[in-house]
Amino acid sequence: MIQRIPGVPKPLEKENPTSYADSPFADDIALVEIPKRFTVPHMKQYDRLSDPQEHIAQYKQRMFTVPIPREYREPCMCKGFGSTLIGPALQWFVGSANGSISMFADLVDTFNLQFANSRQFEKTTSDLYKVYQKYREPLRDYLTRFNREKVTITNCDIPTAIEAFRIGLEKDSPLYDELTKYLCKTMDDVQAKAMAQIRLEEHKREDDDKYYRPNRKITSIRNKDYKNDNKPYARTIRDEQHVNSSQIRPYWRRDPNLPPTFDSYGFSITLTVLVKEFAKLGDVVKWPAKTNKPKSNPDSKLWCEFHSDYGHKAIDCVALRREIEALVKKGYLTEYISSHRSNHVRTEKTPANLPLPPPHHKVINFIAGGSEMCEKTYSQAKRRARGKGIQVAHAEVVI
Repeated sequence: MIQRIPGVPKPLEKENPTSYADSPFADDIALVEIPKRFTVPHMKQYDRLSDPQEHIAQYKQRMFTVPIPREYREPCMCKGFGSTLIGPALQWFVGSANGSISMFADLVDTFNLQFANSRQFEKTTSDLYKVYQKYREPLRDYLTRFNREKVTITNCDIPTAIEAFRIGLEKDSPLYDELTKYLCKTMDDVQAKAMAQIRLEEHKREDDDKYYRPNRKITSIRNKDYKNDNKPYARTIRDEQHVNSSQIRPYWRRDPNLPPTFDSYGFSITLTVLVKEFAKLGDVVKWPAKTNKPKSNPDSKLWCEFHSDYGHKAIDCVALRREIEALVKKGYLTEYISSHRSNHVRTEKTPANLPLPPPHHKVINFIAGGSEMCEKTYSQAKRRARGKGIQVAHAEVVI
């Protein structure tokens, strides 16, 4: 009754206590004890998507490399085949009727019949006409693809393959004209002419690259940090002078003319609380003008409390830093500044009363050493004096 209800899954059935002995093989195979040292060779497991005949051939070749006695070879090949299956193929193997397989040939026939839809049909020589040279494709790449398809064809007809290779070439290719005028009888002749044309094309390409080298140093003046024009209040640097296209302007945060940062003041409150304190000052604070533009990217984490909008963080807001600098100069917000203030804060201090330096009465200039002491040039006199430990210098004495 439950199975008749639409949309309800089939209830789980209880496992039979003797299900551990279930096997799709007959007793002649199921009752044979496998040698202790027997292990199935490692290979790619079959999941019904690839060719079943190719899987059987690979399984046979792997099993031939395992040392198995002759009387145990067929039972071992039958019992080890299930470990090479996965997914729907394994479910089919487990769900087979008990005792339905009596030999390995029956297993292969049933396996190929079950997964016949995944079988890959044998290619013919006429399939090579589907391989053609693409637009501006190098001849070497086309030759590689053609040879890769040709190898998969058994009993390939050589004249048909040569004709398919010629037709697949571009019509303006010199090799197409060469193969049309002088017919080839073997693929070796076609390969030789194709390699000669490939060497010629690659040589010309190397010469073109040698004499034509584009300037790769030319980059865009705008950096990725300046691609924020769609964000409100995004800062960009516009240099009025001529800027060389090979040089990128420095990052805007490193501009020395910017106002001091919030951390340089040594405030005892956070930046969010400081913005709330601006509301108590009233018209003293120059609040930014409100815009009618919709809020950009509401899901972004870049929120500015001073502008009350998305686009950048308050710690990076240049307008907020300028307003803090102006209020500190006017004497506001001083109660929130700690005693240990940074040197970046622009404050005016009266210099201490220091004693004046003594006045200059007379200046006497003299020369120690030189050309007069050894009648040589000044440089030679320095080398001579350096060897004897004499100091040659120009001095000025202030009295």
